[in-house]
This record gives sequence, C-alpha cells and structure tokens, in this order.
Amino acid sequence: MFDLLIKGGHVLDPGSGIDGRTDIGVVGGRIAAVGPDLETAGAQRVLEIRGDDRYVVPGLIDIHTHVAHGATTAGVGMGCCDPDEIGVRSGVTTVVDCGSVGVANLGVFPVHVLPRARTRVEVYVNAGSHAHTMPGWADIASLDDIDERAIASCVEHNPGLVAGVKLRLVGDIVGEVGEEVVDRSKKVAQEHGVPLMVHIGDMRAADRPRPDRMGEVTRHLLQALEPGDILTHLCTPNVGGVMDDVDAMLPLLTEARARGVVLDPRSGWATSATRPPASRPSVGCTRTPSAAT
Repeated sequence: MFDLLIKGGHVLDPGSGIDGRTDIGVVGGRIAAVGPDLETAGAQRVLEIRGDDRYVVPGLIDIHTHVAHGATTAGVGMGCCDPDEIGVRSGVTTVVDCGSVGVANLGVFPVHVLPRARTRVEVYVNAGSHAHTMPGWADIASLDDIDERAIASCVEHNPGLVAGVKLRLVGDIVGEVGEEVVDRSKKVAQEHGVPLMVHIGDMRAADRPRPDRMGEVTRHLLQALEPGDILTHLCTPNVGGVMDDVDAMLPLLTEARARGVVLDPRSGWATSATRPPASRPSVGCTRTPSAAT
C-alpha cells in the first residue's frame, strides 16, 4: 500500500495544525496519508519512531544561505557552502542563495551547483554584477554596477533560474546615492516579477563620513518594500539597522510588516546582535520576525 510508512513520530506541521503523534504514509515520494494507526500491511518499508524527543517535520526551508560553491575564491570573495552540507544533510530540503554572485558569475548555478545538489536551491541574483566574487566590502561601488540590461538578458537566457534579487546596503555608495540604489534594485525585481531581499546594517559605516545617511536610506527602503519583499538582518546592531532611531523606524517597520514584507532575523558574524560594535551599545530586537532562519 505504502512505499514508506513512518509510524509513531511526533508530527509538527503548523500548516495543517498537527502537533502530536501520528503516522505518515508515502507513495511515489509524496505523502499519501496522515493519521493514527495506519495499516502496516503491504508497506514496503516501515520506519518506527521511538523516543519522546523524536519529531517528524515537513521539509525545512532556509531562506538565507550562500551556496555558490566554486564561484568564489578563498581569500578573495565570500566563502560559500556546499548546498547539501547545510541542506539535506541537515534536515533542510530547500535553501535560498541570497545573492552570492551577480550576473557575471551566475552561470555557476545551472552548470555546476544545481546539477550536483540533492537539495533544492532557489537563486537570488545580486544587484551588483560581481557581488561577493571580488575583494572588498561592498557589492556595489557605482550605479553602473547595477546592470539592468545584463540582468534582463540573464533572466531571458536562463528561464526559471532567478527567483529574486538581493541588495546589500553597505559601502560608500549608500551614503552618496543610497535611495537610488534601492530604487534601481527594486525596479529590477519588479520588472522580472520577483521579490527583493535587502541586507541592512553596515559594520564599517561608523568610520565613514555621515553615517547618519545609512538610517535615512533604511527609512526610504522600508517605504519602498512591497508584499513578498524581504528585509534581512532585522536585529543587526550595525549602523543602518532598524534600531538606529527606534522612534522613526518602528512605525515604518510595523507598516512594512502589516503590508506583507517578510522580516528575516538571520544573524551572521558581522550582523549579530550578540556582537555589537565597540562604539555602540548592545541593543535588543523587539519586532516579531516573519521567518526563522
């Protein structure tokens, strides 16, 4: 009857409202039945789940990863993971690569990464053409780095590859023309019908002229984001984070969440609220995120 019968596990499925012990029957790689005491007769394989601390969950989705493995060079660009190391081998069935590469190197995915991965990989192209493949903190050094024609050509010649656009609001250009950087990146995402994910908080901005500009650009961003767009590093203590000026940011953040903007609390070594810069006090994050990553 079933190719696989999973019995006795504590099933957690928020989408179906299931939180308790039940059985799951699988046929042809798809869930065919969910319920207590499913019949074992005819099942090709029965997996008995024993123990109070054993849970059965739907395939997990990690919406913030960097898995352009082989597209970046150690010591030069950002380090990227093998998608299966942080994917299926870790209980995660889908990962989203968040702009590890721009259009100049996006070809690594259909040629090398995707054919080898058992994990499903969704690809967000970086708004900057070379992104994390080159040395330097910023992905975008000038507005010319946001090559709308090249991205359009990439989408045309690689149908189904680009699932979103990623922008990191870091570097000198944010203080110079940050609002235009946001608007151009948002325009690219809109033209191709995909969400825009934006990294906020620049750990090096405090050493640049007019670090207050970072907050101005973040406020502009919060008003520009649309339903389905993603604000990432929600709890960053770095300059340009939503807690720079709580009185000004909080209403905009609340409005953004209410209209369907996804709040991603992802923390990294340069964005974690547990690692505040020495020049700034530690802060706490009080907004409820939309995604757990």
